Amino acid sequence: MGSGVEGLVKVAQLIPGASDKMSYYARALELGINDGSVYNAYGSYLTRIGRVEEAGEVFEKGLRVCTRDRLSLYHGNAKMLISVGDRERAEEILVKAIREGKEERTKNVVEGRR
Repeated sequence: MGSGVEGLVKVAQLIPGASDKMSYYARALELGINDGSVYNAYGSYLTRIGRVEEAGEVFEKGLRVCTRDRLSLYHGNAKMLISVGDRERAEEILVKAIREGKEERTKNVVEGRR
């Protein structure tokens, strides 16, 4: 996450007003469009305030558009699903995350990256 985007997410997490939080998250999403950690932070916030349907949409959109830190999206999505009692779907999401993580590690080793 770039420092500007990271700063916006940190501010959104710290300020008290819900509408202010939403505007900071929205701006962070504009700047960090391919960064899973931004979508995860926003989806997790929506889950905490009880907007789980909207949170699910944020996690799903993040998985469609993000190329960085996708595993955090799977984790946040699974936590949201557990919070609403959908353990079966959460398990499916986590299994998918494990597979994707293994594939990414294998790709990095083949390409000589860590």
